Amino acid sequence: MTTMNRRDVVQLLAVAPLAAAFRWAPESVREAAALAHEVLARGIPYEPKNFTAHEWETVRQLVDLLIPRDARSGSATEAGVPEFMDFMLGDDPDLQTPIRGGLAWLDRTCDDRYGRSFVSCADAERATVLDDIAWPKKAKPEHSAGVAFFGPAMSSSTVARSTSAQPMKVLP
Repeated sequence: MTTMNRRDVVQLLAVAPLAAAFRWAPESVREAAALAHEVLARGIPYEPKNFTAHEWETVRQLVDLLIPRDARSGSATEAGVPEFMDFMLGDDPDLQTPIRGGLAWLDRTCDDRYGRSFVSCADAERATVLDDIAWPKKAKPEHSAGVAFFGPAMSSSTVARSTSAQPMKVLP
């Protein structure tokens, strides 16, 4: 029988609901995490296979807003979250429409409010847009498309971060 350490248990608990929601096979999650680790280990910039250049920059900014660097851990991009998401997007084509649609929703909303894309907005402007969709029960009906995107995006970032090779120093 194989024993599991605390990190393995946390990874399993983090992945299970998201894998079920997206119908991801655990093997796909492990493979995407391993590929992201390999990319980071090479130390050269990653060229996304499934995101456009603009989507890639949006994803990188978004995940770092969701999981920023702190005193104990690195940021989501330092952990390979965007690479993980790119690999998972390639593994499950059914994710492309909701993820791309959510990224487009962020840009459209920012353009409507501020006259520029999500990437071009100031930090406070991006935070305001994300605050509008982060709490589904408080969100206005006109933000329902953003709410539908935000939950899976946040979960995907969390799963990718929890499967990162970068140590999670919050765990003993």
